[in-house]
Formats: sequence, C-alpha cells, structure tokens
Amino acid sequence: MKTLSFVLAILISCAAALPAGADTCLKQKRHMDEYYYGGTITPEENTDIEVWLGGKKMAYITPTQYIVVDLGNNALLFGNKRDSTYVETKLPFDWNDVLDEGTAEMLAQYRTEGVVKESGEARNIQGHNCKGYLVETWIESPEGERFNERIETVWMTTGLAIDWEAYGKIGENAMKLQNYDEALVAAFSAFEGYPLLIDSDVYMKGFSVKSVEETVEIIEAQPETDVYSLPTYFTRKDKLTMADLRG
Repeated sequence: MKTLSFVLAILISCAAALPAGADTCLKQKRHMDEYYYGGTITPEENTDIEVWLGGKKMAYITPTQYIVVDLGNNALLFGNKRDSTYVETKLPFDWNDVLDEGTAEMLAQYRTEGVVKESGEARNIQGHNCKGYLVETWIESPEGERFNERIETVWMTTGLAIDWEAYGKIGENAMKLQNYDEALVAAFSAFEGYPLLIDSDVYMKGFSVKSVEETVEIIEAQPETDVYSLPTYFTRKDKLTMADLRG
C-alpha cells in the first residue's frame, strides 16, 4: 500500500510568470485509516511526501525512500533512507535490472491491472482546475484470484508550470516502478495531468480500508539543495531487497 502515485501529461506553456530557473515542489500528505484483520490492529498511517519537478528530473522523497528519475542522464536512483543504500539503473525502468531473478519473476506474475475513465466531474484544488478520473485496479494471481482491489477517484490538473513532455516520460517509468502492467500504463497515458488528490478504497477479505493522498502546498522555487541527487553518504549496491520495496 506504500506505493508511489504518478500519471502523465501534455505540453503547455505557463512558465513565464515564474522566477528564473524555478522548479515545482509539491508537498503531499498520505493518510490510511486504521484497520483490524486476523487478530491484529494495524494503526493509521500518516506520511509526508515531497515531490520536486525540474526540467527533465523528478525527486520523490518520503521518510523512508528517496527516488530520483533523471531523463538527461537516462537514470533512476532508488534510495533506502533507513540504511542509506541505493540502486542505480538505466531507463526505461525494468525490474529485471534491480532485483534478483526469483523476485523479478514473482513480480512479473503479480502485476497491477486496471481501467481508467473520466468521471465527468471537476473541482478546484490548491488554486488549480482539476478533472476527475475513476480508476479501478487489482492484482490477479496465476490461479485467477483477484486481490489488492482498489477503487480510486483521482483529480488531475494540467495547470502546473512544468515540462509536460518530460513529465510524460517520467510518469511512464514511475508507473513501471509501481509494477503496473503495460495495458494500465497505456490507459493512464491516454489522459492528461498531475494528480493533486487521490481518494482510495482498498478492498481486502470482507472489509475495505480508506486512504487519501492530497497535495497540501505547491511551491515554485529553486531547491535549496540538490534534491535530484542522493546524499553523498549513501552507499551503492547491486540489487534491491523486499525491505527496500516495502519502505
């Protein structure tokens, strides 16, 4: 359930009013309700997320992960902040390049499938006009059983002053990082925008869990530090582990 949230967009021109060299920083909050299952209570989860978009680069920063997509250098960096390690791989992103063979084969069998369609609704979020999209996703086991079923309302805007052509390519790699199958990546690619709000219901065995990921602040500024590089004390390794993926 800790996954990342990225979509695609189109080219628009609205950067003239920005400070020279300004990047876009989106501060987001993700909340998941408490739930009880199998005799165990999982407490509510609240996570602060910071996303930086500048030129052909994106940085996605949480308390446990630091992910950088750099189109100019054709690279993706996946950092684990808990043990200060990272893996670097070329683009386009491919799980086979960053996982051991057995884990990569397992993920290939459990890719997220889904459908995306316009809801016909609109709303204003943080001063930006957003269109609503209905998204249904699930994972189907090799035996045909569906699990991790999720119904989402996603509100996307094309009003951010970013390089939309670059963001489209960044988004494709980000969706592959979420283990979306090719059809779901293509379904998202048919629509435009960046998600400012994602309202989700995740269905488990006999109950559902509510989660919300919302943008609470949008800043146009130059980052004070190089957010598109990992801290120098991070140590490179060859492969990611399941602990890295869980965050």
